[in-house]
Amino acid sequence: MGRAAHRVSSSEVRDAFDAVAARYDAFYSTPDDMDEDRYMSEMLQEWRLRINPAGDCPTLDVGCGTGKLLDLALFRASEYHGMDISPKMLAALHAEHPEYANLVEWDFNRRWPYADNQFSQVISLYGSVSYAEDPAFLWREIMRVLRPGGQALTMWCSEHHKGARIFKVDGLTGAVLGVGRTAEAIYESAADALRHTSSVIETRGALKNFWVCLLTKGTAE
Repeated sequence: MGRAAHRVSSSEVRDAFDAVAARYDAFYSTPDDMDEDRYMSEMLQEWRLRINPAGDCPTLDVGCGTGKLLDLALFRASEYHGMDISPKMLAALHAEHPEYANLVEWDFNRRWPYADNQFSQVISLYGSVSYAEDPAFLWREIMRVLRPGGQALTMWCSEHHKGARIFKVDGLTGAVLGVGRTAEAIYESAADALRHTSSVIETRGALKNFWVCLLTKGTAE
């Protein structure tokens, strides 16, 4: 496992992101950030076509923040659901994308407010899942809300990511990122949720700071 950062509480995460919500997107405007966005936009397009080329595709965006996923891919407003712990990040998303109304302020370390087998896709971009207090619990919730045959795409801070990344805005402390993980640690955290199932998981390491994990829920689950 990579070097651990200070483990922040859910309330600290909420307050930190509330503090930077108005300027959050401006933090991610470097050439490297743009390269990551292009890579993820292309991956999302290819991945979503493979999952469901047409028709019903309800999607959950975990740690949706200001709506980065909506900047990278198109979704029907009725099928997109966003969940985030920061009310100000959600307000920024709604201001930029007012047509998307299925937004929930929620701490994903608690049981998610969604039904079993509700979504065809679960997506979490740019390290949001790295805030999980118990990654195994997060995997179990992903498996629970995914439909059989559904897929999840998550991005975890890799061992190359800085253990803690702190933003300063007008003297306020901003977001603190969590633990960087190796691919093996990610597999280990998912093992309990996937045990005794036909589900499969793979990782892609094309991005230095993140592991992109693709999970397919078995049709028998």
